[in-house]
Amino acid sequence: MNNQTLKSLVSKNKDVVAPMLLSGSMYSNFWGGMDGYYYLRTDEYQEILDMKKLGCFPVPLVHSAVLVSLKKRKTPTFHRFNDSIPEDDIILFAMNAKKNGIQMEICNDIEYGYILSPLQEDSELSQDLEQLVNLRVEIAGSFYCALCIQKFTPWLT
Repeated sequence: MNNQTLKSLVSKNKDVVAPMLLSGSMYSNFWGGMDGYYYLRTDEYQEILDMKKLGCFPVPLVHSAVLVSLKKRKTPTFHRFNDSIPEDDIILFAMNAKKNGIQMEICNDIEYGYILSPLQEDSELSQDLEQLVNLRVEIAGSFYCALCIQKFTPWLT
């Protein structure tokens, strides 16, 4: 995790904001769209995830690493105000934010950190370890690649 994450997010002065976390796959800690209470893939999701669009963007749902401003009068809760809402913590949080007019945002302006994709219910725990090892290799590769680019930039331009 980037050691400037909290400082960066606080400086944005948002009601509910999350740092975009990378997984090495299409999974991240936000949803680009929702259809009722369910995930909906959008073109903008891909652009944000691929960092083709940089900044902070309104999204219907953020999870796993979230900063909530307590300076505001209303903050989202996990209260189930409607029986039709699934008993799922991230969906309850998103629906409460929406009900209270609170905008959730995802920020990808810097590389904040990483997240593991959740395992399927029938997956073995060993698959989680394998995923962790693969993510560490990807992180190390991107780190060394960035160092190489930094070192060779004077000779490339």
